[in-house]
Amino acid sequence: MDNRLNYAPCGYVSITREGSVVDVNQTFLDMMEYREEDLVGRHIESIMSTANKLIFHSYFYPYIHLDGHVNELFISLKNGRGQAVPFILNGRRFEQDGVETIDCILVQMKRRLDYEQELRTAKKQMEEAYWKKDQALEELQRIHQEIEQKQAQLVEMNAVLVELSVRTS
Repeated sequence: MDNRLNYAPCGYVSITREGSVVDVNQTFLDMMEYREEDLVGRHIESIMSTANKLIFHSYFYPYIHLDGHVNELFISLKNGRGQAVPFILNGRRFEQDGVETIDCILVQMKRRLDYEQELRTAKKQMEEAYWKKDQALEELQRIHQEIEQKQAQLVEMNAVLVELSVRTS
């Protein structure tokens, strides 16, 4: 494998049509805490949960065999410690000398998921702040209306007092 591909800023895994890993770059091995001999020759599904195997069978395989490629498949793979690591996977079927392989690029999603969670939290805080602002505005309008009513009552009382003072003088 070319040294640039081996240390590219994304994971690279090449699998057979049946799903056996034939090549993997060092970046992926480092991200996933595996050694090359841990993955090469094993089925790609050996590092997937049952749910992700179902996604692979219902989405990845049909599209890769029909269209020759798959783009932006969200999938989690188990690292060397058995923890799920989220990825976006792009794959392309490739045939050379009668041998078909599927090259997959995997971009880790943990930080993006963290950013998305932060954005959702910020959005929720903004919505709450807008709701509180609207509530405060409604309260101010109610108080303003109450002040206008009291002012009208005072004007009426002043008019009565002026009339009484004119009568008594």
